[in-house]
Amino acid sequence: MKTIIIWDQCGQDALTFFVVDGDLSHLNEVYINGNEDEALVDELNNLVYDNKGQCVLKVYKRFPRKTSMNPANKIIVAGFLP
Repeated sequence: MKTIIIWDQCGQDALTFFVVDGDLSHLNEVYINGNEDEALVDELNNLVYDNKGQCVLKVYKRFPRKTSMNPANKIIVAGFLP
């Protein structure tokens, strides 16, 4: 099972996407700097960024359609608010 993350970042010209292993549907609608649940924000932050603030996931510019065709995979929206 995989999770497609539609990455919604304020100030971005276009959406970007990540594909990660496992079911991360509990992170749906979690925004760094925008949610009250600090544990979920920390989990998302640690998933996407290293300790220097660099993205550690492969960034897809186009929606990973083939991955989305598997009904076992999840699709969520998460992101970063400045």
